[in-house]
Amino acid sequence: MSDNELVFEVENDENVSVSNVNNGDSLPEPANSLESTMDGILPPWVQRYPGVFQTPFPPKSPHLYGHIEASVLDSGVAPNTVIKVGDDWYVDIYWSLKGTLMPLIYGKWCIRLHLESMGRGKEFNYPRKGREIYVRANPCGNGYYRYRVKVPAGTVTAKHHGIPYKLVVSVTFYDYCGEPGRITGVVEGPILYFS
Repeated sequence: MSDNELVFEVENDENVSVSNVNNGDSLPEPANSLESTMDGILPPWVQRYPGVFQTPFPPKSPHLYGHIEASVLDSGVAPNTVIKVGDDWYVDIYWSLKGTLMPLIYGKWCIRLHLESMGRGKEFNYPRKGREIYVRANPCGNGYYRYRVKVPAGTVTAKHHGIPYKLVVSVTFYDYCGEPGRITGVVEGPILYFS
């Protein structure tokens, strides 16, 4: 860890300060896109940020394709881009994997959050190395996943007040042998401010 990096602290090894909202087993099957899975779940003031999802195949290949997006939730008061340092806040991540090869994809997804300072300030990575967030891939499911990452109050402190941070969310697939696959999703989220 460099001097310019500040890692998110976790509550304990088992919990990792993350709550699994859904691992893909019971989300409704949308008609055409992942976007419809978020309708009715999020309050109307919550912004959805689409991302880029890559597989070894061209986009929308019938063999394997995906979609990813994320949203930031704080104490429920708009806007969700200004977060009080004394409040817990959350990143909801929605992704899908579809195609004829989807039932053959067995392994796990690794979720990471990154906050990059826009100017002076430390970089944040969550969770810290060795405490990764994993979600088991479900090749027998509908291909839709939803996960909520809780960032505990005080992770970003008052000394970071006024520094804008760019949120980046990544979801990377690891195969059954623990090797990173060529399936990944990245969301460039909003600029966040902490007060």
